[in-house]
Amino acid sequence: MDNDPLEVLSKTLAKLIEDRRTFAAKLAGPGEPEERERWRPMFVQIQQTIDAVEKAIKDEQKMGQKVGGEELHRPLRLSA
Repeated sequence: MDNDPLEVLSKTLAKLIEDRRTFAAKLAGPGEPEERERWRPMFVQIQQTIDAVEKAIKDEQKMGQKVGGEELHRPLRLSA
């Protein structure tokens, strides 16, 4: 298990982005409107989770500064 919070959050974000792409393809794909409509709430939930994880990453990066004379962790730089 990875103990670095930024590494864990980064891996989580990558998996969520894969999930978002999968659900976006389902929403854009062929099929009955009722079938596509069933995927919409899941897509929204995934996007909200991505937003929360991105916020957590920024928060962890801020906390990466020295606190009480100790380095909590190294800042992680995300590529776009």
